Amino acid sequence: MRIVRLEAWTHTRHLQEPYTIAYETVDTATSVFVTLGILPPEETVRRARERVAQGFRALELEGGRDIDQDIARVRQVRDAVGPDIELHFDANQGYSVEEAPRFVRGVASARLGLFEGAFE
Repeated sequence: MRIVRLEAWTHTRHLQEPYTIAYETVDTATSVFVTLGILPPEETVRRARERVAQGFRALELEGGRDIDQDIARVRQVRDAVGPDIELHFDANQGYSVEEAPRFVRGVASARLGLFEGAFE
């Protein structure tokens, strides 16, 4: 598999080039996930099932607006897609430092593969 990695810098005034493109050959498989967005629980579950039916083995849910609804959505999606689909969650910096551990405890049974963007 050939991977293209684009490295960009925000402070480019000291660089000759604003970005570099590096090509690497990788011999291992990687999973590609699809992001479902911030949606009502029923719509999230519906789209999760559709994406799994299309062949995706990893899904990313978005949230950060309502921690209780986020916990419920993650649990509902896990129940809908089963244990073999990898789940990620991006809170979009929507939680406080105190809320992030509560979210992690609330979704522990869903076995998230990645939790990102908890807070600034």
